[in-house]
Amino acid sequence: MKTKHIYLFLSLFTIMLIACNPETKEEKVDALIEDANNAKNKSVYTDVFEYNNAIVGIETKIRIEVLKFMPMNDIDSLRKQVSIIQKEILSSTEILGKISCSNDKDNKFKNATISYFNNLNEIYEAWSLFLDEMDNENIDNMIDYNENISETLNDKLYIILELEKTDLNPLWLSAQIVFAEENGSSVDTEDHPLD
Repeated sequence: MKTKHIYLFLSLFTIMLIACNPETKEEKVDALIEDANNAKNKSVYTDVFEYNNAIVGIETKIRIEVLKFMPMNDIDSLRKQVSIIQKEILSSTEILGKISCSNDKDNKFKNATISYFNNLNEIYEAWSLFLDEMDNENIDNMIDYNENISETLNDKLYIILELEKTDLNPLWLSAQIVFAEENGSSVDTEDHPLD
């Protein structure tokens, strides 16, 4: 009889270990992307966790494209990536406009996300203008960029830097925390799988 209990305990313990095994970062990103893709076909959320994950998933899709942009140096590659980022922002903003959750009081979380995306779009629009000016000055690579090339080019870079200073990400994270707290939950904003 004791042997059966031991085997049962060991079996349950093994199942719990497997079930409690934390997801890898890649699995978390995949799950967030799936939540974002599901948001395309869902408009009303009643579950605050699904709504939060949909919004975070939508933001994750943009962040993935931004991370691809960061190490690039070739102007043509940068221009293509800026276009991809802007299309992703536009698509994401459209999806956000269609979803809602009654627990998002006055759509604070959703509206903070849209403001954040609009800020990102302004930054990448400025990058597009900067890259156009680099083309005008026959610069093919960011490595070849020299601060003394032209005042126009420097002005465009200054605009990008100023826009990046007005980063709305902290306001977005704050809105996410407030949304979670208003709904009896909490959010670890430093636990994003892309961080």
